[in-house]
Amino acid sequence: MQLIFEEMLKRLNETSKKIVMNEVTKQNSSNPNEMLQQGAFSALKILLHEEKTIPSNNQQIVTLATLTCYLTQKMRATTELIDTLKKVDDPFVSLFNLYFQENPQNYTKIVREIDAQEQEIKKKKKITNEIQAAIYNIQSWVHGQQGEIDKIKPILVTVKERIKESKEIIEHHHLHEAFHNIMWWLLHSGVDVNYEKEFEFIEPYIEKYGSYKSKTTFLNVKGSINSYFGKNKEAINCFQKLIKIHSQFNDNYRLSIATGNLAEVLAVEGKIKKAKDMMETAISLYKESTGKWPYLYLTEIGNLYFLLGDERAEKSFLSAYEIQKNEKSMHKAFILFELIHYFLRVEKIEKVKNYLKELKSLARELEVPSINIRVDYLRGFLEMLQHNLTSAISFLHSSLENASLISDTELILYSNIQLAVAYLIYYRLLETQENLNLALNYCETVKQLAIEYKHNQLLAVSFLVNAVLVAIDGDSDTAFNLLLEARKISEEIELDTLKKDIDEVEKNVRLAEKTGTLEIKKQNVIDFILPQFKSLLSLKVESSKNHETEILGLLVISESGVPVYSNLKEKLKADDILLSGLLMAINQLAESITGDKQIRRLKDVFYEDFTISLQAIKNGIIAVIASEMSSEIRIWTLSLAERIKEIPKAPVKPQFYEKNIREILEYTGFSR
Repeated sequence: MQLIFEEMLKRLNETSKKIVMNEVTKQNSSNPNEMLQQGAFSALKILLHEEKTIPSNNQQIVTLATLTCYLTQKMRATTELIDTLKKVDDPFVSLFNLYFQENPQNYTKIVREIDAQEQEIKKKKKITNEIQAAIYNIQSWVHGQQGEIDKIKPILVTVKERIKESKEIIEHHHLHEAFHNIMWWLLHSGVDVNYEKEFEFIEPYIEKYGSYKSKTTFLNVKGSINSYFGKNKEAINCFQKLIKIHSQFNDNYRLSIATGNLAEVLAVEGKIKKAKDMMETAISLYKESTGKWPYLYLTEIGNLYFLLGDERAEKSFLSAYEIQKNEKSMHKAFILFELIHYFLRVEKIEKVKNYLKELKSLARELEVPSINIRVDYLRGFLEMLQHNLTSAISFLHSSLENASLISDTELILYSNIQLAVAYLIYYRLLETQENLNLALNYCETVKQLAIEYKHNQLLAVSFLVNAVLVAIDGDSDTAFNLLLEARKISEEIELDTLKKDIDEVEKNVRLAEKTGTLEIKKQNVIDFILPQFKSLLSLKVESSKNHETEILGLLVISESGVPVYSNLKEKLKADDILLSGLLMAINQLAESITGDKQIRRLKDVFYEDFTISLQAIKNGIIAVIASEMSSEIRIWTLSLAERIKEIPKAPVKPQFYEKNIREILEYTGFSR
């Protein structure tokens, strides 16, 4: 922050400069940025003490107060600083002071006051580019936190234009902060943005004009986005750089953020114990440096405690909720989701009802799609625990489809897992091949998600679960191959129970080859699998698209092999030979998925440079042609089959099929 300090110092007269520099040298902090902030604040108090001869709206006082605001980290703003700034008669300083006062107990009230204060600034003060940039900085954070995406999107457009035009260091500082705030909240609200392109835009300006804060915020947000996209190595690299920089500056507050973010990525890689230790360090650093508890980290460590069987899990979730319970915010919604999800995982159903009611009410107020979808998911989970399987599956299908529409990968993962569980419970009750096949479909999609997002623990457990299911189906060779893959990955994971479970499954699959009956630990095999799924529900796969997969064609084909509905992209329509070959390949494969053994089974096959996902329905099949195999294609194929269900015996118009799949057609680019 030295550059900002030096620029602001130029605006002070010689007497004020000497006071500031003298106060800076008196500070004994090991953090150079903190020394500047404390020195500026101390100098401000000295000038205000002399206010009998210097009015509180004197330009020297206002400039020094503004410098203090620029150098103060929001979470480090003390009561003394807030009370001191109230003595300064300037609307711009008052805006910052409101921003510093914002906390989980007053979000809504302060946001309204900040908006009103902006109008006050326009009445009383000339709005320079620097002041406007600072306003954008504050607005982008407080409105983003409220989930008001429509308010921060226009700010991004203006901010980018000013970044290109400005040559002022302080203006750039605020513009960069606003840019990073907006990227953060767009990401957490499930908005589809080309983040790679956005960061390519900002990086040269960060290098040229960036302050300590904007350079480190850039690494923090970029690291978070990399982890959201499954680029774990790149994310780790960003956070390790951050930890090094913050350690050099003895900036324990920002060091706590970098440490916590690194812990989250290590958890994705399966290093659960190390992640837990790092998260505890992050929480301790945060509390020591701010005097406050980091509520989001409390939920993260709650999940890690749950995975490790640590009894502190429930306390962590409840502590996070207590901090936010009186507020209406995205953060509160995230915390409520995690708290309810925990109680459902440990089957404390009696504790769920009131919290779920609260989340439903908050979802209506926030009007953010990702929160509404989470409500559907939690209702599906609850219905399943209460043995209302039909209702559970309905809610879970809804959450899966809607999560796919906004690319909310965490909910896509959880919904797939829960649908697999629901159909396994049906299979245990009815012992029907159809329900086993449906469970396999969703389990294999979980495995594909793990591959796409490079999530070691998720991948190892999904290999294990899939091995058990194909062994039930009598395919021991495939089961052994899956167990081999699970074993390879388990060597990199810090969960001893997983290695023991792999050994146990392998032993019992070999025994089942001789006896014809698969049991594990002398219990029904489904009862063995269900706890494995619970561990998966504690894992994080971040909410963004990893890559684009192009859907090229949708086909509904009758038992006779004739397409009764087709919707194809131009590149398929224009190539008669290619299209003919694809149809021939689909018809040849149709027989393999329409027998009783394969009923409702999803198959992925390859033809030249394409992937075809096939799903049998009554009187025919659904076929989705895509540029490559992906979890997204599997999900849409299953959704199409779930909505269409059967081909009528009598001919019908295309609108018959389209009426139930209109949302899917629009999302995948096939609406007519």
